[in-house]
Amino acid sequence: MSVARNAPSMFIYDNSYIKCRELTLSYTVPKPWLKKVVKDVTLSFVARNPFIVWKNIPNIDPDSNYNNTTGMGLEYGSLPSRKSYGFNINVKF
Repeated sequence: MSVARNAPSMFIYDNSYIKCRELTLSYTVPKPWLKKVVKDVTLSFVARNPFIVWKNIPNIDPDSNYNNTTGMGLEYGSLPSRKSYGFNINVKF
């Protein structure tokens, strides 16, 4: 009887987590490498939502939810947060 009474609590998790939302690595080209036309060049790699550092919920993304209204807190086969990667080039003349 106690198992049936406590069954819902077996599926409720603490949603505490630490997530890396954005990571940027930049490199500024040394000035002696540049010609006099270009003053500064910076190359950057950008990653959005690259990884979850720590989470309490097994096998799902803590940011996912069923919908934005009545289903808050439910995980029903929803997709994880979108990851994106890119490069930036900043040139100053």
